[in-house]
Amino acid sequence: MARSSAVPALRRLTAVIAATSPLRGWSGKRIGPSGEVCNLVRRRGAIEESVAAVAGRGLSLLDGRPAVIVDYSRTARPPVSWVRGELRWLTPGREILGLLIFPLGKYRIGPFPFSLTRSEATDGI
Repeated sequence: MARSSAVPALRRLTAVIAATSPLRGWSGKRIGPSGEVCNLVRRRGAIEESVAAVAGRGLSLLDGRPAVIVDYSRTARPPVSWVRGELRWLTPGREILGLLIFPLGKYRIGPFPFSLTRSEATDGI
């Protein structure tokens, strides 16, 4: 059986990105009515805004179904700018399924799923 040498390299890259990312300590997202998105991170015991994005309607890279696409390409630096976020309701009005995908030309890394639960306020933000 052949083993890909890409897997260990991707694991090392993921560890470096996680340790140096402006999204370390990620705690959620603030999604505004006009499509503005801001990630929330925990720093020094408090929730802070970090890494903005723009959201709009589009089709999922995963299954072609409608989704809210979160675009970091115009608002963040690499490696975050390479990420494509996709959001859709799990429980309408309450819980969101999120997917992070790294589209790299004809290849994709991911999806990496997460969930969000709607909150009216998060630590004053």
